[in-house]
Amino acid sequence: MSEENKNDAEIKNDVISNLYKIIGLVLVAGGVIAFTLLSGNRNSNTTDGCRVNEYSPFGQAQQGVWVDLNSYAGAYAVSYFDMEFPEKPLPAYPNDHYRAFKRMFMEVYYTDDAGSEGVRFTKGYTCNGAEVYDTDGMTFRSTIIETIGDVDVTERGDGEKIAMATWYVGDYSYGILALEHPLDKDVMEELVRQLK
Repeated sequence: MSEENKNDAEIKNDVISNLYKIIGLVLVAGGVIAFTLLSGNRNSNTTDGCRVNEYSPFGQAQQGVWVDLNSYAGAYAVSYFDMEFPEKPLPAYPNDHYRAFKRMFMEVYYTDDAGSEGVRFTKGYTCNGAEVYDTDGMTFRSTIIETIGDVDVTERGDGEKIAMATWYVGDYSYGILALEHPLDKDVMEELVRQLK
């Protein structure tokens, strides 16, 4: 066999060998994709106390962040659940703002034209009655538990007005926050009845 034919045969063997490697990699990638689809992507809804942690098919945890949104529809799309809340509950705070944390929390809060927050409504998929607001480092002069309807609501405030109300029903925890301008007890309790 001539030297030229030897080189052509070696090149042909290299091309065929590389082609087999590429086909093998494509088959492995296709197998991973097929397994992920057929297994129902079981890793996508693993929970830690029913707070949902998203994972890619390759196991990396997604970083959850609060997302500011323009509408209730956007908040619903991110949180994956609905929330009933009073629209424009305080006339002095007409501007609504929406936030959500993927599959965990939805919030709507109302501000005045200067941006001062009047009231915030939060619903979270916590599954275990965990509070939706972190109270570490916060002090309240009074903390009482009131039964409103069929729900035990923890009310925190200064003894006269209420700055925070929290409760849970089933897998969801709820909260109303009015830290900047605490609300009269009857106003807060009426808002509690409307948040679902």
